[in-house]
Amino acid sequence: MFLVVSTLSGNLLENYTLAVGLYKLDTKTQNRAKRLTLNTAKELSKVLNANFNVVFIKDEKSLLKDFKGFNKYNMMIIYPSFYLQNRDVIKDSSVNPFLFYNKSEQKTQYYLIANKKSKIEDISSLEQKSFSALSIDDSYVIWLDYLTRMNFNTSYKNIIGKIKTVHKNERLLLDVYFEKVDFTVVSKVIYDDISLLNPSIKNKLKIVKKSDPIFFFGIGVFHKKTPKKLISKLQKIIDNGVFNEKFGDIFRLLNMYDIQKASFQELKPLHEFYEEYINLRLKE
Repeated sequence: MFLVVSTLSGNLLENYTLAVGLYKLDTKTQNRAKRLTLNTAKELSKVLNANFNVVFIKDEKSLLKDFKGFNKYNMMIIYPSFYLQNRDVIKDSSVNPFLFYNKSEQKTQYYLIANKKSKIEDISSLEQKSFSALSIDDSYVIWLDYLTRMNFNTSYKNIIGKIKTVHKNERLLLDVYFEKVDFTVVSKVIYDDISLLNPSIKNKLKIVKKSDPIFFFGIGVFHKKTPKKLISKLQKIIDNGVFNEKFGDIFRLLNMYDIQKASFQELKPLHEFYEEYINLRLKE
């Protein structure tokens, strides 16, 4: 999931500027995503009958401040981890959340997957084992860190023997499959998709632990000061599938599948999980 921020620049009430942060992606994926995003912006300008500009940002340091102050941004689509870390500020400043889902499933589970040769039977078996982590989304790691703190009273970084970072979801499973690492954490939908393409995955790998189905790929929100007419325009093309259709190539590139309306109340189980996780961190 890349970071996307929709801003209103120049004419705050009429035109859109889309700021996209692709800095966590590898160079090849960044370049392709940029081309797809620019092409999509042209199409959306016609659909929305408004200028839809694109700016590529390098990091998220000023994002929350600018969004909260309604200085530049009227809408943002962010990584789950960024949302969780700043959830109170975002909730207070936002309306009309929408989530990026996994195909027909509104939420997904995370799976801790191990190679059968690794002799990982449960969480207590993770000491000094090697782990494959995804560079563009640390939500997987938050859940892993939660598990190790629950079982070892310390961070996964103090338990794992080696961490290998990859840029694509499928590499996580392949690293475990080809015995480059002992285990990884992926979403259920990624595991299901790759297992469908390569059934032998299930012969060599095993699911050690499953999370509750409370996670998602990304969340979008509108700033509460955003004019209703702008929210309605974008909401309409989300509801009728045009947004998903136009961003289809980008979604597929980034392992996303669908976008639908949600509510902050629906995220309560995720908030409760994160609060428990923070409490565990404070105990260390």
